[in-house]
Amino acid sequence: ATFRLSGLGEEIGLFAPGGTTAIDQFVFGAQNDDESLGRLDGLPDLLFGLPRPTPERRNRPVPCGHLAYRADDTVGALLPLRGLGVPTAGDSLRYELEELAPGTPALLGIGMLPIQQELPGIGTVLVDPLLFLFGTADAGGEVRWSIGLPDSPAARGASFFAQAGATVNGALQLSNAVFSTSCR
Repeated sequence: ATFRLSGLGEEIGLFAPGGTTAIDQFVFGAQNDDESLGRLDGLPDLLFGLPRPTPERRNRPVPCGHLAYRADDTVGALLPLRGLGVPTAGDSLRYELEELAPGTPALLGIGMLPIQQELPGIGTVLVDPLLFLFGTADAGGEVRWSIGLPDSPAARGASFFAQAGATVNGALQLSNAVFSTSCR
């Protein structure tokens, strides 16, 4: 491109020849250093912050794995959630939440679809959960969850979305979300 975008935010669009028919356009706000803003593969209507930029690649775990993302308007700290290992049919889907006080209870929501639902004073819920898993931070301040994936055709290549939350200093704090795709 022969132009630059403002880090403070602006509007960008892609137009058909002639310049009157918009193919795609969106408005974005202030940007964070070392993060990209993009869409998750197959979800054209939602923008997410991607703390690990993926230039010239699709915004998905390729061909399987985990991709961390956050709301495109996040202000303040998020608890760090990450996917562990490589999710594989017949094995486990595993996640870890870090930086908690030992003994802190935490909840992980896993779903098949992402959402962006702002909860005033708390943050943005990024997952439409179908399943909740409870855990407690160990002596190192980490909570780990594991859920078995069946060894079936339906589990091969399946995508999952996960987000956690825990009470920190007397208030509910949410994590980033993780987009996971199991191996085929």
